[in-house]
Amino acid sequence: MNDTNPAATVDEQPPAPAPADAREEPKGSALWREIKGLLWVLLAVLLFHSFVAKPFYIPSESMMPTLLKGDRLVVTKYPYGWSWVSPSFHVFPHWDGRLLGKVPARGDIVIVTPPGQSDDSSSG
Repeated sequence: MNDTNPAATVDEQPPAPAPADAREEPKGSALWREIKGLLWVLLAVLLFHSFVAKPFYIPSESMMPTLLKGDRLVVTKYPYGWSWVSPSFHVFPHWDGRLLGKVPARGDIVIVTPPGQSDDSSSG
């Protein structure tokens, strides 16, 4: 019994390794990959924050007894449509009304933006 592979021939040799210069990556490429990864994460968070849900903190007792001071909650943005204040940043011109808007049902907790305030992140 022979442990060698009969199909292998003597003139078959493994490919020559690539020169050391071709295998080394530039020093900035690892940093650039990290920066690109962080930018993708930031973009995903901003999109989620703008179109899906947003976290809020209840700083006062104005919502008692339903919500208590210090409560934290995540608010969905899509049940009643999107307005100009829904995105975390404003790239579109100001418009009145809501896209795909619906009327809240009795008992729903709705976060509104005071007139003249362009961002809805300060209170609940």
